Amino acid sequence: MAVMTCLMNSCAPECLNNVCHSSENHVITSASGEVSEDGPLFPCILVSRIVVDNRSTVSYYSHQLTCLDQLMVKVNKKITNFNDEVQDIVQQLESHGEEVNHLMVKLFKGYEAVFDKEFVSYICLKKYEYNEGVP
Repeated sequence: MAVMTCLMNSCAPECLNNVCHSSENHVITSASGEVSEDGPLFPCILVSRIVVDNRSTVSYYSHQLTCLDQLMVKVNKKITNFNDEVQDIVQQLESHGEEVNHLMVKLFKGYEAVFDKEFVSYICLKKYEYNEGVP
């Protein structure tokens, strides 16, 4: 527990917040139902959440977000997989302190890469409504 306390005291608040959102991963429940933080598990979660913050990483993910049509092809036009990948990209950018702007515009580009005419028609309608400001 002393190691965990030392690590927690040396972490920036943003880092602790990121680790604490993963509390289900570093807490244990005793047979009596008592929940407590587990010192040995905390460093594992901490290390898994540490992100090297440099420009090339941000550039890489920013570029990925501008090529969502290519991502859609990469995931074999599976919408759920596409959405998961986009969510990961956005999460990576936000973890580096970047703000993601105009996500809907970028998503439309990805969704339009699907060959299902009915789906693309639906996306075109949503894009029109978005551009017109329809809620």
